[in-house]
Amino acid sequence: MAFEQESKGRFKCLYVLIFNGGSVGVITVSVDDEVEKKFRELVAEKYGRIRGALGVAVTEAMKLWIEKVERERK
Repeated sequence: MAFEQESKGRFKCLYVLIFNGGSVGVITVSVDDEVEKKFRELVAEKYGRIRGALGVAVTEAMKLWIEKVERERK
């Protein structure tokens, strides 16, 4: 699930709840408006405008980034 806070200038704050085997992490991030807009469009295209879709996509993106960084370390 993700909860959006009112836009403050160029960035918006997103509160992201990440569900992973029963545990929940909460991360507050600032994202460039253009990146956020494109990300939301693609999430809606892939998953539809259903509750929790943004969190699923953010989790997927984070896992891919972790894999990339871990590969680079080797």
